[in-house]
Amino acid sequence: MVFAVAQPATANDSFGLITRLHALHLSYGISDYGTASSTTVDSDLGVIVRAVVWNGGGFNVYGWETRTPWYSAAKHGARFFVTSAGGTPAEAESAFGGPAAAYRIGTFEVLVYSYNLLTRVEPSALPTG
Repeated sequence: MVFAVAQPATANDSFGLITRLHALHLSYGISDYGTASSTTVDSDLGVIVRAVVWNGGGFNVYGWETRTPWYSAAKHGARFFVTSAGGTPAEAESAFGGPAAAYRIGTFEVLVYSYNLLTRVEPSALPTG
């Protein structure tokens, strides 16, 4: 396990990302749709990353293929944001402020916060289930 944790993830390597998130004890976070979907599915729900979309000033719940309870701050504590492969943390830092910690994992950057990010995610303009 230590060997896998020490190795960097490669571009779009959700398994390397999952391994590091487990090692960091991070299990519920948010990201763009592609990263959220692949990470959640590839981890067999061991690490849950919910999809959000940038609205120009903050983040909204991703309105397709999602369920409203996934974004309930009362039920879930999303403490990290994963940038998409090759992405930058600028939008996340603009919406959520500076992180308490940041980790480069391959081409991903994981921003860890000391509060629940779901408290600052706006509802979707689209209906969710």
